Amino acid sequence: MNNEQNNLITTTPVTRRQFLATSSRIAAGAALIGALPRAGYTAESNTIKVALVGCGGRGSGAVVQALSTKGPVKLWAMADFFESHLQSSLDAVKQQCPDRVDVPPERQFTGLDAFKKAIDTLDKGSVVLFVTPPAFRSIHVEYAIASGMHVFMEKSFAVDAPGIRRILKCGEEAKRKNLKIAGGLMERHSAPLQEAMDKIHHGKIGEIITSWAYRP
Repeated sequence: MNNEQNNLITTTPVTRRQFLATSSRIAAGAALIGALPRAGYTAESNTIKVALVGCGGRGSGAVVQALSTKGPVKLWAMADFFESHLQSSLDAVKQQCPDRVDVPPERQFTGLDAFKKAIDTLDKGSVVLFVTPPAFRSIHVEYAIASGMHVFMEKSFAVDAPGIRRILKCGEEAKRKNLKIAGGLMERHSAPLQEAMDKIHHGKIGEIITSWAYRP
């Protein structure tokens, strides 16, 4: 996790409502996910429940980063097509965040419909991390938004034009419901890359390359 991400993480214990209101993103993988409250969602508990869908290496790393905040957050459910992936991920996350994992066997789901079962265990306004192959992304996000969940999704967001159109519709529906969707595009938040892009846009890097390539 880079310094910028560390600076974004809450450093003092807060209530669920305060955490959601003051931090628009939970660290998740290389990016941070939005989790602003919707009216009526924060009365039940001070803990933000997280479901991980996609329990490979990337998914395990993403959820560990999500659980690294000082805010009230807990891994609540997990889903993957393969049982072995889920169990190895669960073991790894427990080692790094033992006090923030509450995933008993009844909230461990496998198979093609596992994502639905995991989402169905959450309270509205909870967070779902989608770290699955992108061919399934639009289907998964669609269900999460329909269920009233905030979403973090890894890139790529879809593999074809119909998938992208479904993701865009999900964005419109999320805005209508005051839900947040965030994607794993950490490069946009990298200060060195921002500086490099600024030099390109102002012709500074281009001038150097041109003068070197065409010098007499």
